[in-house]
Parts: sequence; structure tokens; C-alpha cells
Amino acid sequence: MNDGFIVDDPILEEPTTVSPLRREADSLTEQQKFLSEPTSIPGMRRRLSFDGLVKKIKDQIDYWDLIENENRDEIDNIVSIMVEVMSTKCEYFTISGKKYPADLVHQRYSQITYQIIEYVLECVHKCGSDIRNIKQYLVATLFNAPATCDSYYGAAVRRDFEYLRR
Repeated sequence: MNDGFIVDDPILEEPTTVSPLRREADSLTEQQKFLSEPTSIPGMRRRLSFDGLVKKIKDQIDYWDLIENENRDEIDNIVSIMVEVMSTKCEYFTISGKKYPADLVHQRYSQITYQIIEYVLECVHKCGSDIRNIKQYLVATLFNAPATCDSYYGAAVRRDFEYLRR
């Protein structure tokens, strides 16, 4: 037995072998094949593989810095949702019961940074067990966060400043 290696043609004098890792790479899942097609995400002209999209998102949110301060499982779930949304080819997304053009959703998701992920996690932790569908909540919160994060922290600073002035 060849311990996981497959001999392509045992009749050849020097048979070639394929490692199990290469076999896995050759048999891409449907999602990975879909993701390797040209993308319609604004500002991204080149083709991204599944791993390339994951890497792009991790770089965008400073993943390695985030997991030093936050729960890695939570961050991985957020990355997974971001990859799913960014790779979905559709005309519209329904978020919190409203239809939004895919280009707008992709644009907002491309604005998500380290600070926005911290804001999203803060929102999740504040709501706690009141969230019935965490995936829908995260999709909506990630979509809204780039537009609401600054206002949220601005209000918090004003509230704290008013408290200190008393």
C-alpha cells in the first residue's frame, strides 16, 4: 500500500504519485468552484479563490490582531458569514426584512474593519440571549455597522462627557 498516495499508471517505469492533499485540491467543492469564478464585488477585478477571499477578509479586519483580544470562534463565525455574503452572486439581499442591492451590501461589507468587528461583538454581547437567529442578526449588524458605528461611539462619548460634567 502507498499510504494515501495514488499511483497514476502502475505500468510506467517511473510511476507518478499524487498526494492526498493534491487530490483534495483537485476535487474542489461546488462553493469553491463558484468562488473561483470572476467576482462582481466592486473594486475587485481579479479572480479570487475561496482561500483568497478568506485571506482578503482576514487582512481587511486584521484577523490576527482581533483573535488576540477576542474569542477566536466568534471571529471565525464572522469571517465565515462575510465570505458567504461577499461570494454570493445575486441581485438583492434581504436583510431585516428589507431588500438591498447586492452591490450596496458588498460595498458595506468591504468597509468592515477591526473596529467595526469590535463594535459588532459589543452589540452581540449586549443583546445576549435575546437574539433568536444569530446568523441573521450578524448579517444585519455587519451590514449596518459601517453606517452606524461612528454615531454609536460618538453618542457614548457625549453621554460619558455629560456624566463627567455633573
